[in-house]
Amino acid sequence: MLFILIPGGFIGLIGLVIYLVVGEGLKTKILTVLACVVFYVLLLPVLWGVNSLRERIYIDNHQAKLEIIAQKLLADEISVEEANEKLKSEKSILMVYCLPKERDYVFFLLGGIIDNCYGLSYSSTGKRPIQNCCGDIIKWKKIKKNWYRWGTT
Repeated sequence: MLFILIPGGFIGLIGLVIYLVVGEGLKTKILTVLACVVFYVLLLPVLWGVNSLRERIYIDNHQAKLEIIAQKLLADEISVEEANEKLKSEKSILMVYCLPKERDYVFFLLGGIIDNCYGLSYSSTGKRPIQNCCGDIIKWKKIKKNWYRWGTT
């Protein structure tokens, strides 16, 4: 979405400059500029907050099932493959990506490529993990109790 917003904002800015140069009436120009600035300033936080809101809603709706899977994985009662089959059968947007040796975390993958991944994590300790199967963790943000959003690079 940001890839659309930035070029669109740039093109809009060019159009605004042309309008300000060619258009008539100072009052109309000032109101137009203020409307554009307010719209853009109010739109950006909404766009940046949509993903975190979506993840929070997903956790709220599926928390019990995901925690059971995570706890069984941490207790070594099921394998990663079995957990992924269960998630796939429930049409989950997540898959278990990593179960570090520490056995304190379960990393659920939302998306990414090679060493730039992101997703949700169940943490029994709440501490930031030392390792991840995808790369260096650059983002570790609490969503709710025992649930975190993570990202690597």
